[in-house]
Amino acid sequence: MRHLLQRHPLPMQTSFAHSLVLTYALPPQLLTPLIPPGLTLDTYRDTQGVEHGFVAAAVVDTRALRPSFLPERLGRDFILTGYRIFTRFPTPGGRTMRGLRILRSDTDHRMMVHGGNLFSRYNYHLARIATRTVDRTLEFKVVSADGRADLHVRADLADTPAPLPPGAPSPTPRTPAATPAPSRTPSSTSRRPGR
Repeated sequence: MRHLLQRHPLPMQTSFAHSLVLTYALPPQLLTPLIPPGLTLDTYRDTQGVEHGFVAAAVVDTRALRPSFLPERLGRDFILTGYRIFTRFPTPGGRTMRGLRILRSDTDHRMMVHGGNLFSRYNYHLARIATRTVDRTLEFKVVSADGRADLHVRADLADTPAPLPPGAPSPTPRTPAATPAPSRTPSSTSRRPGR
């Protein structure tokens, strides 16, 4: 019965104050043990012939997250983190589907741990998460209970993207989709687990 609930039975709605995704290229042999049978790594071979696998760490600051049938005033603000590996899945019909293998997710609220794990397979854990925006710098600090998903990152939100390294798969950087929203207070927002 639980596996049926974990297929996202409720459409959700939210808006993002910030969404930061960091993607790293790593040797495939480091990532292969982390994916189950049936999936393969989604890899890229660079101009020197070296193959890379990819892992992503994402931090999103959501506002008024709720089932879509509820009004915005009943939503809750959460900070969510996700750690994913880029994978491929060959279907019985011969197609290859590309996706992300969930390693784990963290959040700053017990309600999201329980609800998220009941209605999804995101594998949520409770963590202390702080965020702040100062001028054009966005900072997230995640302290996980088991220490396995700690993260401290500062992002420069300057208008001009940094150039991509030589030989990158995409020839030009993408323009940011939106200007970041101001933080909840002029200097910082810090959340303790279990609010």
